[in-house]
Amino acid sequence: MDGTLTIPIHDFVHIRQVLGVPEDGDIIEYMKSLSKDQYQFARQKLDDIERGLAVKAQPAPGLHPFLEALSKEPNHLGIVTRNAQDIAIQTLEHIRCDQFFSPESIKGRDDAIPKPDPDGINKLLTQWEKSADEAVMVGNYIYDLQSGINAGTSTILIDFEEDYFWPEASDFMISSFVDLIPLI
Repeated sequence: MDGTLTIPIHDFVHIRQVLGVPEDGDIIEYMKSLSKDQYQFARQKLDDIERGLAVKAQPAPGLHPFLEALSKEPNHLGIVTRNAQDIAIQTLEHIRCDQFFSPESIKGRDDAIPKPDPDGINKLLTQWEKSADEAVMVGNYIYDLQSGINAGTSTILIDFEEDYFWPEASDFMISSFVDLIPLI
């Protein structure tokens, strides 16, 4: 979600510091290692941070025209996010894109094994009765691309800065959803 559908604003260094996650540690994996009480406390902090970011979110360049173009055809749109589903929905509402995604097509960290595991994509494909070769995973981070690869879908790296890290994990690389419209 952050950095793909929205302009990236998450400060993961700060989030790790607030939650006590080791530098460069995976936030979700670290939280899973905590006791039940510690997890609940960390989860509440993370949810509070993400809710605050949801109301500051801005849509990615070209997102609205892209989603409108996709919605003219019989396409299925889904989100696999390491955020909680309700926070993803709040973000979509804030950027005025909620009409393009049904709640059951948004798989958050509580609905599927977090990326890079393909579980979220596989659940969407099963729900839609589609195969991996009929799907594309679009994302801005290696976990997104690995999730797509692990599910057997094509992958598209979106990188607003045009640094294009992880070309080996990307079938296509774009800097804006405007660039993606001709590919659909």
